[in-house]
Amino acid sequence: MDPLLAFEVLIYLNVYFYPTFAVANVAMWAAKFTSSVFPTPNIERDGLIMGTMVSSELFKLLLFRKLRPKREGIAVAIAVIFTTISILCLLYVFINQEPVLKLEYGMDSIMMVLLITEMFYGAFVFIPCCNKPVVD
Repeated sequence: MDPLLAFEVLIYLNVYFYPTFAVANVAMWAAKFTSSVFPTPNIERDGLIMGTMVSSELFKLLLFRKLRPKREGIAVAIAVIFTTISILCLLYVFINQEPVLKLEYGMDSIMMVLLITEMFYGAFVFIPCCNKPVVD
């Protein structure tokens, strides 16, 4: 098993899912903000959490692509830190946010599975027994 390769595949999968996720989250937040049907008492806080999550994912993807060719260990560590921030934001959505739309649950669940998998493979990159032996 090559955890670095699996981690990179997950990052590139995230590159393709991220635009859909970001646009949908911003659009759902804007719809809730302007809606009189859904009572959203903490819409400002929900917007800050959503903005943190979207910007965290964007920074993770950009920094990983920039740092990966030069320093792969640092790139993975930074990506794992930003992934942790995004997971915490998603936990807020699942636990504290009210109301949560069905589309929001669906997209956030897909993103949560992707991020948790990234966390596991990101951790495996730093565990010596999980890495492939280097042949010179």
